[in-house]
Amino acid sequence: MYRELTSKSGKKYEKIYDCRKPVKQYYIYFHDQLLGAPCYLKISSYLPFQCEFYLNGHNTIQIHLDKHGIHYRHKDNAFVDVDDPEAIRKAVESLSGRAVLNRVESG
Repeated sequence: MYRELTSKSGKKYEKIYDCRKPVKQYYIYFHDQLLGAPCYLKISSYLPFQCEFYLNGHNTIQIHLDKHGIHYRHKDNAFVDVDDPEAIRKAVESLSGRAVLNRVESG
């Protein structure tokens, strides 16, 4: 809801009022075969909030290292030992935001 207000200098502006409505968040969890990682889609019940897509990139990097036969150790979401640190850099660079967006848009 908007209300037109006037500042001390006479300038007119609109103020947005706080509107309290119950909003639900829906989560769809899935494992994407192309990105190689667990993902989820967050959808809000109150529009115009946007949907949000989340991806655990650590899993994608892990799959990349496995595919290239590179030995590593990880704890939780951190790589603590890697035979070829350059391989992690290459895996991270291959996981671009554009690649993820293309995958989300192609469904």
